[in-house]
Amino acid sequence: VPPNPAVSMALPLLADDVRGVRIAAARIVAPVDGQLPPAEQQRFDRAAAELMAAERYNFDREAGHLNFANFMLARGEGDRARAAFRLGLERYPESVALKVNLADALRALDRDPEAVGLLEQARGDHPDAPAVRESLALAYVRADRHADAVVELRRLVELQPESARSWVLLVLGLEQTGDLDEAARILEQVRERFPADPMVQSVRLGAG
Repeated sequence: VPPNPAVSMALPLLADDVRGVRIAAARIVAPVDGQLPPAEQQRFDRAAAELMAAERYNFDREAGHLNFANFMLARGEGDRARAAFRLGLERYPESVALKVNLADALRALDRDPEAVGLLEQARGDHPDAPAVRESLALAYVRADRHADAVVELRRLVELQPESARSWVLLVLGLEQTGDLDEAARILEQVRERFPADPMVQSVRLGAG
C-alpha cells in the first residue's frame, strides 16, 4: 500500500458502489498510477475510465477541460495534459485557469521558457488577473529573474491587498533582490496586519 495516507484511504473506494465516490477516489490515487498491485491497478483503471468519460461529457464547460487535463497531469501524462489544456483553450481562449494550469504542465515537462512565454502573453490578455501575476512571478524566480518577479509581485499585492500569501511572496522576492530594508519594513507591516497568519509569522529574513 502506498505510504500516502490519503491514497491508502482512497484505494478501497475505487470499488465503491457509488460512481461519484469511485471517481473522487481515482483523483486521489492518480499520482501513484502504475505503481499499484495488479488488482488495485485494475480497479483504478476502471475508475479512471469513468472519470475521463464524465469529464469528456462536460467538455461543453471550461471546468470539464480543466479537470480532464489536471487528471492527466496527476497521472504523470504530461503530454496528454498539455494537449488537453490546449484543446480547452481552443474552445475557451479567455480562460485564465486553463492558461495558468497549462503553464504548470509545461513546467512539469521541463519546458520553462515556453511556460514563461505563455504567462507573459496571458498577462497581456488579463493584466488584472492575480493568478497570472503570481504564476509569472514564480516562473521568473525559477528562471533566476528575481527583479522581474518583484515587478509582478508588487502588482499582485495591488490586486489583492488582503492576501497574506501575496505579501509574503513580495517580501521573499525583495529579499532575493537584495532589497532587505524594504523587505524588513513590509514584513513588519504585514505581521501587524495579519497577526494570526502562520505563514506571515514564520517568515525570517536571512534564514535561507
